[in-house]
Amino acid sequence: MNSTTIAGPVSMCDRVRGEVARHEGVPPERLDQRLDAVIDTEALNELIAGESATVSFSYCGYDVLVSSAGVVTVDPLDR
Repeated sequence: MNSTTIAGPVSMCDRVRGEVARHEGVPPERLDQRLDAVIDTEALNELIAGESATVSFSYCGYDVLVSSAGVVTVDPLDR
């Protein structure tokens, strides 16, 4: 029998790092830039926890759009 471990809730910042890392093909801890170097991560988590909000910013060569609906969109910057 296989068992599954259910992880606790994932912060929006962890979701952003994970999505960018997926696009880069590396684990999140191997990204070239720290997320808190480009955005206030506590403010991002608090803002997104609100009723209706979107935040966009550049991170590791990507345009990132985060919505309070839990959607993280990552598109490469024009290079």
